[in-house]
Amino acid sequence: MTEFVTQLTERVRTALHGLAEARAEDDDFAAGLWEAEVEDLRRLGEEHGLVLPGPSGLVTP
Repeated sequence: MTEFVTQLTERVRTALHGLAEARAEDDDFAAGLWEAEVEDLRRLGEEHGLVLPGPSGLVTP
């Protein structure tokens, strides 16, 4: 795995964790920010041929 893939994957994990926490706290504003971050990272991944998890498939840890 390249450094790019490693960093991108870690950023997605962090964003999904933040999204889960925001949803658990019913913080719609923060959830919206985290969801946008996840979608931006997914688009970046897709541009490089990667498939990353998105917020629609999120199951809280």
